[in-house]
Amino acid sequence: MVALDIPALLAGRDIRLAETPQLVLRRLDRGDFECLRHFRAEIVAAIGDPDILRLMPEEEAYVADSLNAKNLAMGLFKRDRLVAYNSLFWPETDDDLRNLYIYDEARPRAAPREIAYAGGLMVDPLARGAGLQKLLIEVRQVTTYHVRRRHHFSTVSFANHFSWRNILEMGGRVVAVYEFEDPRYGHTRRMLTHQAPTPKALAPKEIWLAPLDIEAQRDLLVSGHVGTKFRLGSSGAEIAYQREID
Repeated sequence: MVALDIPALLAGRDIRLAETPQLVLRRLDRGDFECLRHFRAEIVAAIGDPDILRLMPEEEAYVADSLNAKNLAMGLFKRDRLVAYNSLFWPETDDDLRNLYIYDEARPRAAPREIAYAGGLMVDPLARGAGLQKLLIEVRQVTTYHVRRRHHFSTVSFANHFSWRNILEMGGRVVAVYEFEDPRYGHTRRMLTHQAPTPKALAPKEIWLAPLDIEAQRDLLVSGHVGTKFRLGSSGAEIAYQREID
């Protein structure tokens, strides 16, 4: 587990981690608004696939909210240039969960003040392969555990197997199909993942599916299964579903 001076991070001080001594980790604040807005636009343009990554319908409001002191946004900088970031939303009430559109899926698993909801983890394409996504996932886990938000939720595209593989390998499980209407792109579906402090036991039987077979995954999720593992099969990436045991 990454060693982290959490009070220093929360206070907005520059931190150098042993894992990435060439980079600086820092909490972002309202003074980083333009930097973050431009970074997000550049990364979305570089990906070029709205099914994997897109800007929010109310992008400026989203960026401003992520930089609000009630939430936690953190960035990795290389020579003052942002190369990776992640926003964490810290709900306080059931209405906050509803505003994040995760109430029905998240509330049965945790109370609002136990939840950290991750949005918008982005890595500069030029910095990929350096493990920055996993590093930021670990930083947010360590930080939010410290402040007693021990249930981590996030959404990820079914098509983005690099990201959901990282989440699964770090203890997350796919627990629902997250759906919303985007005014620019229409109906959109994402994996909703959850990492619990004490995960339920799993039945040994594994059912492997192609990640874009969303309806088959929905049926398994409704029947008490969760997504747990990644592998590369003969036709590409596959995800395993197992039944959670109460």
